[in-house]
Amino acid sequence: MTELPANPALSAPYPPNLALELVLKSAPPEEILDAYGISVQQFVEISKNPAFAAEYKELAEKAKEEGFSYRIKARAQSEAYLKTSWDMVQDKETPPSVRADLIKWTGKMAELEPNPKAGPEASAREQIVININLGDGDVRTIDGISAVIEPAVQTAQQITHPLPA
Repeated sequence: MTELPANPALSAPYPPNLALELVLKSAPPEEILDAYGISVQQFVEISKNPAFAAEYKELAEKAKEEGFSYRIKARAQSEAYLKTSWDMVQDKETPPSVRADLIKWTGKMAELEPNPKAGPEASAREQIVININLGDGDVRTIDGISAVIEPAVQTAQQITHPLPA
């Protein structure tokens, strides 16, 4: 088997499920840290990490919601499968269709594909909107790509091929 590139998920400043396990109180904090091989001093440093603090706070808030335990356990499994997914995608012996499915699944989980159910709010983020403030409260808005591109093309054509006067 060929050597695989380094998995970026393994280079995080703290283990991916540490905050989750602490929020769920799956064991006493000392046991959780011990299971990850983290000393108290190392945890003090991890807890100063803004990303860790934000993740812990977010998970603690979500823990109050109904159904959180099931969803979060599924999320934890999904996080754990990222290493396996990475290894399979990088392994040239994995069938191309499986590799493609894993890549698509990862993109979907990372919310990198458009959501057709999101409605006009989502599509509005993908459009160009230009606001021009002309002073004295006169603000003009140009919506859409064609409203910007077509006049620009016409202007460029007039500059390169001016109409006879």
